[in-house]
Amino acid sequence: MLRVLRRVLPLQAPAWPFAVVAVLIGVLPTALIARYWSGSFRTLMTPEASLFLVLFTAVGLTVGFGFPRIQTGR
Repeated sequence: MLRVLRRVLPLQAPAWPFAVVAVLIGVLPTALIARYWSGSFRTLMTPEASLFLVLFTAVGLTVGFGFPRIQTGR
């Protein structure tokens, strides 16, 4: 997904779109799994689900902000 976004955006695009997409790649499946198994999105406010959301958000931000730097370093 990040490579597709790289092809769509101009070469000197800001890093924030990559961070948003990377966070959504992790958080969206987590939210959909919680919705499927519990029947509502309220389970995302449980301590266990909050830990997963924090984890995927942190990883998404790291990957999202790092991806443009790695790709332009060729």
